[in-house]
Amino acid sequence: MLSTASSAQIINRLKRLGRELAEMHDDDKYLELGERRPASLLLAIRPWELESFKQLRRKTPRV
Repeated sequence: MLSTASSAQIINRLKRLGRELAEMHDDDKYLELGERRPASLLLAIRPWELESFKQLRRKTPRV
């Protein structure tokens, strides 16, 4: 679980990583196919929790 500020930091880092990946793709797009490998990256941050995870929560808060 993250604070609003921490969530914003992570979102900014993910956006930066996405830009860096796009730049690398742009730099490499003229290379021969044999010099490139397929690559995918999927990262997300969402404000929800799976129901099955809710059932695993501690009953008392950590101190």
